[in-house]
Amino acid sequence: MMNLKGQLIDNPNKDRALKILWESRRISEFDDAHEVVDFGLGRDFSVFVVKESKDTEFLKFVFKGKDNFQINEKLKLLNTKTESPIIDNSTSNKNFESCESMWSSTHLLYRTQHNDMKITSVGNDSHGQLFPKGNKEDNMNEIHIKDAAIGSEHGLILSDTEKVYAWGWGEHGNCGLQTNAKEKEDVTFDYLNLIFDSMRSDLKGQSGSKSHVIGLFCGCATSWVVLENDYTKT
Repeated sequence: MMNLKGQLIDNPNKDRALKILWESRRISEFDDAHEVVDFGLGRDFSVFVVKESKDTEFLKFVFKGKDNFQINEKLKLLNTKTESPIIDNSTSNKNFESCESMWSSTHLLYRTQHNDMKITSVGNDSHGQLFPKGNKEDNMNEIHIKDAAIGSEHGLILSDTEKVYAWGWGEHGNCGLQTNAKEKEDVTFDYLNLIFDSMRSDLKGQSGSKSHVIGLFCGCATSWVVLENDYTKT
């Protein structure tokens, strides 16, 4: 496992033996009193979501590694146990869903009391990697997020109306067609770009209203929408 930037364990003395870990090793700062709820792995960093004790619902965000994009600074705001401007005025485990990281940003997924998913992003936004506030077709306030997936530098969301949107760095077509690109080489999607709508048949690769989205997956510059059509997975 790579530990060149201290993304797994601290290496203040730059010990060569700790730059690459050939065997599994426990992260010592997380003792039995702490419960690791989730974690996100970026390119040169890791973010751990920890319950400070077994009898509390408050979460602590622990950053390890190289911080080129002020991710740690933004996450520290969540560790104060006060009103947080990042996650819906709450750092409680009750509404936390998961922690996901792109190469240079971290995305916190959580649920509202109405079970709608919300996404808060911190980090690099050079190519629209941070979750956008809206899209070109709908009012963002009207979009209820059902599911989400995070890739290397882009993401996908599924709405409750069976629409799939992409955002982020779409240099390899992973965010769909460039519907509003200023230039031909513009591949930054700093808005939610519609790439699939189960009720429309005018978008490439669709099979009409009989398709239902049952899964989203993102890889390194790839996007996957798993469909079920007449009870046959495609």
